[in-house]
Amino acid sequence: MLVQRWSRFIPGRSRLVLILGVAALVGVLFVLTDLALTRSSMMARYQRAEATVERLTRQQAELQQSLERAQQGQNIPQQAFEQFGMAPRGAGVIVGQGEVPPAAPPADEKVPFWVEWWRGLGLP
Repeated sequence: MLVQRWSRFIPGRSRLVLILGVAALVGVLFVLTDLALTRSSMMARYQRAEATVERLTRQQAELQQSLERAQQGQNIPQQAFEQFGMAPRGAGVIVGQGEVPPAAPPADEKVPFWVEWWRGLGLP
C-alpha cells in the first residue's frame, strides 16, 4: 500500500531520489541562510568602517588647520599662556586671587537640641 502512494507522487522513481531531493533542498536553504547572515555582518562592519573613516577625516582636517596656524605663528603666545601659564615679555598679566571663602557662621547661633542632649550624656 505504501509503495502505491509513493509511486503516485513520483512515478518511476525510487524513495532514494525523493530523500536526496529533500536533502538537497535543506542544503540550499542552509547555504542561503549562511549567505544572508554573512551579508548582514559584512554590512555592519562596513558601516563601522565608514564611521571610522568620517571620524578620521574630521580629525585630519582639524590637525591640518592646527598645523597651518602653528606654522604661521598666530596662536603660539595664546597656547603658551593657556597651557603653561607663560606670557610674552613685557606683557602685563593680572592674576585673580581665586574664590573668597564663605564667612564663618555667627557664634550666637542656637545649638540643636540633640547636640545638647548628646553632651549631657557625656559622650564625645
